[in-house]
Amino acid sequence: MSAALVFALLLAANASDVFIASEDVNWARTPTEEEMASFFPHINAWTGEASVELVCVVGPDGMLNGCEVVAAAPDNLAFARATLNVAKRFRMQPTTRSGRPSAGLKVRLPIRWQAPD
Repeated sequence: MSAALVFALLLAANASDVFIASEDVNWARTPTEEEMASFFPHINAWTGEASVELVCVVGPDGMLNGCEVVAAAPDNLAFARATLNVAKRFRMQPTTRSGRPSAGLKVRLPIRWQAPD
């Protein structure tokens, strides 16, 4: 196997280990306020806030794929599920702000949930 082929295979294998820096994220679409509200978990008497952070891989179509919860406070399954569902409403541009192709890169998606007024 040639060194160039080995290098190309290593690059392909590690592409999803590369994160897009937060200032380089280039969203094509983010959820509306109404969409976010529709995903808010229905928890009786919830008055606080919750934070969930996902790590997702940007697909060739800009969709966020393979999202995993990497942090949650409080550790609440309802908010984790809501965040995984709302992640489906995000789309990335084909390139980052710096012009790098975004497909195959990882992105951190922090979401803070607050009880509706």
